[in-house]
Amino acid sequence: MNPLNEIKDITNKLSLLIVEDDIDVRGLLTLALKPFFKKILEASDGLQGLDFFYKTNVDLVITDQQMPKLKGIEMIRKIRSVNPDLPIILITAFTEIDVLIDAINLGVNKFLLKPVLIETLYKTVQEALTSVIAKEKALMEQEYNVLKIKDEFNLLQKKLALSKQRVLTRNDFYYKKIDTVNDSTWLINTKYIPYDILSGDFYSIRVIQNDAIVLTLMDAVGKGLSAFVSSSIITTFLNYYIDFHIDRFDFLLFTKTLVDYVVKQLTDDEALCIVFLFIDLNKNIMTIVNFGMPPVLAITKKQEPKIFYQDYLPITKCEEITIKNSFTLDDIEKIVLLSDGIYEPQYEDCLIKDLIKSPFKTVFIENVLKYVEKNQDDMSIIFLKKFNLKPKWSKRFSINSKLQSVHSLINDVETLLNEMNLNIQFVVESITAINEMVMNAYEHGSLAISRIEKNRLLKEDIYEETLIEFEQSVDKEILLDIRWYNESDIDYFVYTIKDEGDGFDTQIIKDTIVDSDNLNYRGIKITKGLVDEIYYNSKGNEVLLIKRNII
Repeated sequence: MNPLNEIKDITNKLSLLIVEDDIDVRGLLTLALKPFFKKILEASDGLQGLDFFYKTNVDLVITDQQMPKLKGIEMIRKIRSVNPDLPIILITAFTEIDVLIDAINLGVNKFLLKPVLIETLYKTVQEALTSVIAKEKALMEQEYNVLKIKDEFNLLQKKLALSKQRVLTRNDFYYKKIDTVNDSTWLINTKYIPYDILSGDFYSIRVIQNDAIVLTLMDAVGKGLSAFVSSSIITTFLNYYIDFHIDRFDFLLFTKTLVDYVVKQLTDDEALCIVFLFIDLNKNIMTIVNFGMPPVLAITKKQEPKIFYQDYLPITKCEEITIKNSFTLDDIEKIVLLSDGIYEPQYEDCLIKDLIKSPFKTVFIENVLKYVEKNQDDMSIIFLKKFNLKPKWSKRFSINSKLQSVHSLINDVETLLNEMNLNIQFVVESITAINEMVMNAYEHGSLAISRIEKNRLLKEDIYEETLIEFEQSVDKEILLDIRWYNESDIDYFVYTIKDEGDGFDTQIIKDTIVDSDNLNYRGIKITKGLVDEIYYNSKGNEVLLIKRNII
């Protein structure tokens, strides 16, 4: 086995100088070593070899001793006066004792005896390059460590930037569904895929009094820090304005005020694209004002598209704003807001077709990412769906808040799903998700055990006995509804679990749900990985799980 094959990735970066007056020997050495070195220089005598050394960055020298003009040992002596560490191999004979002694004193690394054997040549070159290899490996390790530190730093910066963006981004419907006074249920969900550590895409989803919603999606023109700063400042002002005027909110005044503020924040070469969407769920009216963002796409109950294009160019200066687009929601089933990281005019037909055939956001995202080129820009989506479809099958379970009843319920549901001849993976994942959410309803809803208290009880190994003790004084019901839907040829199940507890605000899980190292709210995290989507009611005591049936 050729030992140079083991270090070829290093020798391929090195230059070799061969000094040999015998043209045949010199040709043999060059032919044997050419596959392993980046560059080979050939000299026919010591003077030429020394000239190459002075003019070229050489990593290894192989030289004969007996040559005209300048012998090998004299050339080595001059080389050593300049570079005492350069690896040198001397080709000589046993009879040249004085030469060998001089060579040793000059720090020649290795010797090759005449006649030169190829196997010996490879081994000698490898041994002579030991110090070079060690330095190269140390340098490679150092470069690797530097890159590793940079990667870790970039990941930290990305984590901090995303954390800051989560703080600035306000979504009053985080993991929540909207049940209106008109007996309609709206699902609002988002998807954000950043292009870089700092993003210019920001969104806000705010609830106003009397079942009104304001949605904004913005994209600062540009990338990196400048876009991030512009969007974050504007988002902060936007949310502050809504908080301050929430009881006397006027959409047109809000839009004009924000545009005036934006103009004051932008430099001469900056612009802001932003779309405002105001939905009054009581009156079933949607109002849109769009400054340079992609069109708002909607699908009617008859599966017909409606496209609402921009009203104005991106914001660069103050403009007179009027409400141009106000529409009824009576026949609207889905609405989607997109940033230009997803929307391109050539994709419009495909986006509409996918919106029609996608029963919920997760399916839409999967379809879109098949043809939209990922990571060319920030990608943001706000997906709204009116959920009023009649199921093709449903079943309700009701249990009292007893641990034994919870176990029996899970067994009954597992039997039911298995009898329906569903995919075994679908059944296992559904049962696991239902079990997590029913246990949450039992522990935290019915028994009102806090997360901190649960951790303490588990640590003291008295959790289950405490549950049984607490449940004796509780008379509360837990409901489980299972509904089977078919929409656009996609089968999916909806599991709704409701308890009679006080509920919780889903905003408290905003940071922990995306942090894999944070073990709080473990049940919600597990369930999130098993189903397509999760939504709670406004009180937080009812959870809706959506899961596609695996065919």
